[in-house]
Amino acid sequence: MKQRLFEQKNEITIPAADLEQANLMGFDRLELHLLDQAAVVIPGEMTARELIEVGESLLKLTFSLVDVLLESCSDCDNCGQQKPCAFTTDRWPGADSKSSFKKGLEDWMEFSRLSPDMQKLLRERRMCLLNLEEKLLNEDWVYFNGCGDGEYAE
Repeated sequence: MKQRLFEQKNEITIPAADLEQANLMGFDRLELHLLDQAAVVIPGEMTARELIEVGESLLKLTFSLVDVLLESCSDCDNCGQQKPCAFTTDRWPGADSKSSFKKGLEDWMEFSRLSPDMQKLLRERRMCLLNLEEKLLNEDWVYFNGCGDGEYAE
C-alpha cells in the first residue's frame, strides 16, 4: 500500500502515476467519498469482483490503522487478573451495583463513544483497552507523518 504525505493545503492533486498504480486509470468516472478525517477515491462503476477488491483494500487499511493503535497500546493482559477484565467482557467497571455503575461508566466514557463495531474489533485484536482509554482521554498522538510508532518522525 502506497502512502503519500501532503502538506495541508486547500487542494490535493493525485498524479497520474499514482492513479495508475491504484488501478484507477481505466475508469470513465471516479467518486470521491469524504469521511470523517479521510477521503477515498473509488471507481464510479464497478463489477462485483472490483467492488470486493476495493472492500478488501479498505479492510487492509483499517487493520493497518488498528495495528498502529496496537503498537501504541500494549496487548491485553486482563489487567493482571486470572479472569478477563471488564473491558474485555463488555461489563463496565462498577456495573455490579447501581450506585457505582454511573461512576464506572464515566471512567470508560471515551471508549463507550466508539462504535460497537470498532469496540468489537479492538477487543478481538486483544488491545489493552485501559491503555487506549488513557490515550483517548489525554488525546495522545499515536500516528505521525505516516508512522504509527508513537515517536515523532522528523
